[in-house]
Amino acid sequence: MAREKVGEKNGADAGAGVGRGRATPKGGRDAVVARVLDAAEELFSAHPYADVSVREIADAAGVSHALVHRYVGAKADILRAVLARHEGRFTKAAAGATTVREAAARMLGGDTDRAQRYFRLVARVSLDSVLREVADVDFAATRLLAGLAAAQVAASGEEPPVDPRLAIAAVVSLVVGFAALKDVLLTEVSIADIDPQRLDKQMVRIVDAALAATIPEPRAVR
Repeated sequence: MAREKVGEKNGADAGAGVGRGRATPKGGRDAVVARVLDAAEELFSAHPYADVSVREIADAAGVSHALVHRYVGAKADILRAVLARHEGRFTKAAAGATTVREAAARMLGGDTDRAQRYFRLVARVSLDSVLREVADVDFAATRLLAGLAAAQVAASGEEPPVDPRLAIAAVVSLVVGFAALKDVLLTEVSIADIDPQRLDKQMVRIVDAALAATIPEPRAVR
């Protein structure tokens, strides 16, 4: 069965007041872009990339199709902008961190619901091979963690148990994969009723433990 299109759920009136002819929201261009990226993030994380159209994104954002193209661009441009916005948010959160554990904790300690949605989006577009269409995406947060890990190993004077780049790749895979499979996994291990806030805190601890076990601390912070 084909998925329900945006606007179909509530019938003909669902799109009233949105799309063609709608006035630009207060705040001008910045407001339009923010609404478009919010709507796109929701749709891309919930549905296959190929099944989401720019018109659907415009309808969900409550702006015209023409404004989306004018201010953001085509669908691939929208996805790039969604990814870049989150990567920028993570790198900003980690600014000033001196260890990879500190940086990871800061990245995962903000708006967890939003972060989880982003991780699901990354998992979906990766499995759909969509990232090939947006190959110029800069996954700055992962690169930041890898750089900190390499510097940390050099400062420790120790031989790490695994390549620090592999450790970062594994941790990122853990976070993204868990977000994508969380509902199934929690049911399978019989903890589907766990408090969401407690779950988020425990996942941060798991990531921290994995980093502590694979990337030696610099001498100065021991």
